[in-house]
Amino acid sequence: MNRHPSFPSSRVPSGPQSTLSSKSSTSSDLVNTTQPDSSNLINDRYDKYIRLVQVLHAFAEHYMNIISANVKMRSKLNNYTRNENFPVFDLDRNGNVPVNGAAPTNAHSTGNAMPNGIVDFLDSLRLQVENMYQASVDIENKFKTQVIPQFKSLEKQIFTRRKEFENTNSKEVKELRKIQAESSKQIQGFEAAVQTYDHSVDNRIVYNHDPFLLKRSIMHTATLQIQKENMHIDFLQSNEESLRIMESQIFEICKKIFNDMSSLLSNYYGDSINVFADLNGKLGSIPNGLEWKKFVDANKEKLISSKAEDGMLESNLDSLSLKTPNAAELVIPTYKPGRNSLKRDAKDITFANDSHQATLPILEVEPNIC
Repeated sequence: MNRHPSFPSSRVPSGPQSTLSSKSSTSSDLVNTTQPDSSNLINDRYDKYIRLVQVLHAFAEHYMNIISANVKMRSKLNNYTRNENFPVFDLDRNGNVPVNGAAPTNAHSTGNAMPNGIVDFLDSLRLQVENMYQASVDIENKFKTQVIPQFKSLEKQIFTRRKEFENTNSKEVKELRKIQAESSKQIQGFEAAVQTYDHSVDNRIVYNHDPFLLKRSIMHTATLQIQKENMHIDFLQSNEESLRIMESQIFEICKKIFNDMSSLLSNYYGDSINVFADLNGKLGSIPNGLEWKKFVDANKEKLISSKAEDGMLESNLDSLSLKTPNAAELVIPTYKPGRNSLKRDAKDITFANDSHQATLPILEVEPNIC
């Protein structure tokens, strides 16, 4: 077959030369052009955020373990304070009003009013320990039902997005490589047909190696290839932008979860601080002599010191009992008792027959004149 029967062979322009002459300066080779591929970068980016959430999740899990251990220890403390027989101190006889005249105080109050001595303090101690134990149980439950599940959910969502991208990208790349391979195969056949045409006598060609028909087939495949390439470019660009938006969402969600966790812990530890500040205030507000005063009031008939008359101890009590206030060491007070109504003088004692005549000196006994 002669493609150009009316023209001499020397005047027929060859296929490749005329094709090149019609291409613009922005043309690119169909099969030898390398396009940038950001799929690995996107996958790595997903992995970074999965790892970030895993780190925060693990942190929350470890901290929950600390809280769980705290629950166990506070449970033991709560059982101890609830079941232990605390020492029984005397209550004030006048309606539990503190001896120094302060207003009555509810043993379970959390204010700064002075409690009614050690009795109210120990009641508050029991109650506050129970409250601290319950607070530990509550925050442990909130970690289990709120904080931890949110991190797990976020990690799962990111992993799902990554998997979807990876699967779709793999499918598109596979299809693209298949059609590129087909284009390469067709071009090789086309080039062989052109060479055969150039070296044939009178440019005669075989029908099934006709460059004209082979080029049409290449252009059809090339159109499909370019469509696939452009679709893949759109796919990668869309996923890059989606990942950019998703990063902001991940940050915002992480901030919210961590803020919720921080608020729980801040309130938890803040309440513990307040508990000890309250207990410390209650104990510190009890006058050092209050319990002894109530003890004396309840047992004054049996106590020797209740009959003291000099008053020296009352005026010097602080200096006698707190000689070393900064040291947790008991010091024997240097106190010398004074007057006491229970003390007696030997000259004032009496006993049966203490004045009997038989007890008088012989010289002083008057003779019994019969």
